[in-house]
Amino acid sequence: MEIEIVSDIQNALLQRREVKFSVSYDSSTVSKAELKTELCKKLSANPESSIIEKVAQRFGERKSDGVFYVYKDSATLEAMEPKYILKRYGKSSSQKEGQAESAAPQKGAGSEKSEKKEPKAPQHKAASAEGGNAGDKK
Repeated sequence: MEIEIVSDIQNALLQRREVKFSVSYDSSTVSKAELKTELCKKLSANPESSIIEKVAQRFGERKSDGVFYVYKDSATLEAMEPKYILKRYGKSSSQKEGQAESAAPQKGAGSEKSEKKEPKAPQHKAASAEGGNAGDKK
């Protein structure tokens, strides 16, 4: 596996380093985990505060291009990256998971109220069905 750094930009506003890279390989496509460890070694970055944002394989070639973010620390990474990305890579903190779990039952309680309203809807459907039967008799 051969990694080439295409661009390395310091983004002060988001407190991260944005690295675009190109990787070529001889065997099968490189996994993101392998790629992350190699990039961290090459850039002297902390694996806990870095994330691979995107990897796209070139059609018909054994090469991939991607974007790698290196944050100042893991707290900044958790603050800046979307929750679904953090969940995908298993980086969400236990506090956020606890808040999500406590919010889930509240949503469930709201859906129970909507279920109580649903039986009223079939009554209306039954009334319209009777109207449909009356039209058939004509």
